[in-house]
Amino acid sequence: MSIASAETWVRVFTDGWRAPAGAEELVNHFRPWLQPDYRFSQPLLRAGVGVEEFGERFARPLFALVPDLRVTVQDWAARDGTLFVEVLVEGTLGGRRVAMPGCDRITLQDGLAAARVSYCNPAPLLRAARPHTQVVAARCGRAPGRARPGPSMIPEDALAFVARAELATNSNDAGWPLTEVYAPDVRLEMIGDGVHQVSEGIAEAGPAVRALYDWIAAHHGRVTKTLIATSADTIVNEVEGRLFNGRHTTTGTEIWRFDEHGKVVHNVIHTALDARPPTHPAAALRALITHPHVAITYLAAQLRERRRQR
Repeated sequence: MSIASAETWVRVFTDGWRAPAGAEELVNHFRPWLQPDYRFSQPLLRAGVGVEEFGERFARPLFALVPDLRVTVQDWAARDGTLFVEVLVEGTLGGRRVAMPGCDRITLQDGLAAARVSYCNPAPLLRAARPHTQVVAARCGRAPGRARPGPSMIPEDALAFVARAELATNSNDAGWPLTEVYAPDVRLEMIGDGVHQVSEGIAEAGPAVRALYDWIAAHHGRVTKTLIATSADTIVNEVEGRLFNGRHTTTGTEIWRFDEHGKVVHNVIHTALDARPPTHPAAALRALITHPHVAITYLAAQLRERRRQR
């Protein structure tokens, strides 16, 4: 690889990342400069092969998470067929400015990128995504990273696991639970508003998870996940979010149970849409329409209790 070839690729890299309008513009910019079997990997997001997966697994999830993302080249060096590019990644996540230094190692063949490995510490992204997780963990009586007594099957850093789960949901990255978290015989239960969907095994869980993530992304959903409890084999987190550009809310919990290999064998997702106090007219009407007998008998019990307290 000549110095001229390396300089050309650094210029292409710099121009593409300076201020991209979005994922599609980034992919189209780099498309002529990537080998057909281009391979890439980086922290948090899935690795992949080819231009299409570069868009699906890297560019689109990344810009869904940080829409104003930009990368500035700080320095670079070349040796044989390898290019090292020192970068500063910046953008806004969860209303907070994020800056993350890193380095890309790019393998060039015939002037095109054949492989890229990104090295960086994703802690700034995780901190921005989880501004209050450590406060909740402290209230639960456990500091982040503190060792737990006895054998444990859950990830060493439960806070990071919940933050990664939030990132996967908000970036429509169904591949994370399906390829990195779930055991082959996972049991997935999704319970909400009178519906109980059970998927047995990864073959059934895959379509269910992809449909859920696609639906959240299609309706401009965004969730916040907060660690609330752990045991030797279980992580529990709270979920709060908004859908349809904030017009609807969702609340619930997720339960992740791990096997001895550190894989999730049982994932239970409880959700409620637009949960309101029972005295709210919309909540009362909804209960009367969907479960009239339950609503009437519960209201009667409340009235009896009020009379006893007078």
